[in-house]
Amino acid sequence: MLKNIFKIIIFAIVVLISLELLLQVGSLYVRWGNRIKTPSLFKESSLRIMFIGDSWTQGFDAVAEKRSGYADLTIQKLQKIFPDKNIQGYNFAWSSTNSSQAIHQFLDHYHDVRPRILIVMTGFNDFWNRQDMMTAARRISNEIVIDTYSGGGFKECIINNLEKSRVIKLVRLTRYNLFYKPKEMKMHYGANPYSVTSEYAQGFLNTASKSKFNFEERKEYLLKNYKEGVTDYNEFYSLMLQAFGGDQEGMHRYLIDKNMFKPYLITKDIDVRVYKDRALRLKITEQNLTDLKLLCDQNGIIIIIMNYPHLDRIYLDTNARLGKIAQKINAIYVDCFGYFKENITPDEWKEVMVSGHVNYKGHEYISNKLTSTLSTIINSELRRKEN
Repeated sequence: MLKNIFKIIIFAIVVLISLELLLQVGSLYVRWGNRIKTPSLFKESSLRIMFIGDSWTQGFDAVAEKRSGYADLTIQKLQKIFPDKNIQGYNFAWSSTNSSQAIHQFLDHYHDVRPRILIVMTGFNDFWNRQDMMTAARRISNEIVIDTYSGGGFKECIINNLEKSRVIKLVRLTRYNLFYKPKEMKMHYGANPYSVTSEYAQGFLNTASKSKFNFEERKEYLLKNYKEGVTDYNEFYSLMLQAFGGDQEGMHRYLIDKNMFKPYLITKDIDVRVYKDRALRLKITEQNLTDLKLLCDQNGIIIIIMNYPHLDRIYLDTNARLGKIAQKINAIYVDCFGYFKENITPDEWKEVMVSGHVNYKGHEYISNKLTSTLSTIINSELRRKEN
């Protein structure tokens, strides 16, 4: 009996080692084919700039006025400044998304777009939109190549070395695709589609954005638009938990009263901590941007983090956090708030503010600041090539 068990263990070990070697060889082949052959800013005779983020980057109020948002304006200006450089812009931002969902925007498209510069404006919605907060970390870890062990104790050493295993990465990737991958959503306003959430959840996020702190309106939306056999109850449950601010017991009493408490339909792990713990959400924001910077570095992508030109206290807190994160991870930081403060009067600032965003004039100001930063980067690269 013991002999048979021993043989099974040996066989399993041999299979795992063989599979690991096969995956490592395959990984080397793929990485060699996708290697960055040149550090030049211009790949394949073009400069591809990718934008990710929330409604600010989507151009929310500028689009409503049938004008271009700052992303489109910036690309248009760069194309005029550098007419022979074939500058292309790709904007995957979408309203109400948090930093984790912005990560999904990037991961869904960077292999196809192969950008050289990534523009990121995200973080504000993390304080209220808790959807998908834990999924980005699981997904991006499968993209990052860990080449060296950077210190820590024995436990960290073991974990970091296990992270290098392609078998473990394959298991985690399979688990992610089976249980955690967000559903595709039909996009509007001509935006590019990406996998973040459903139309049901997007409607909730839009309602939450408009209703400010009217939580009853959010609950009513979820109940009114829930369709038996169509709406994913896991999503309904997690969104309702968000509307209750993480108060799971209070939510259960509410759902029982509404005859909507159906725990037997819950098939996914729902981490309640992220709905209650603000410090955890802030930590997730920092981890998302840190991992994104590492992935960009490994793919030769310049990452630029932008802050929000808004006077609201929550925006100011977000800006302070983004500035610290950018400095910590050594990312380029574009201070839009500081640019507004130095270049327009308080009255002009109020004039460009529309329903929590800026109008097309505000987007023009943002694009001026970003265009200046990008022009400096491009000119520096052109001088380097000449030398």
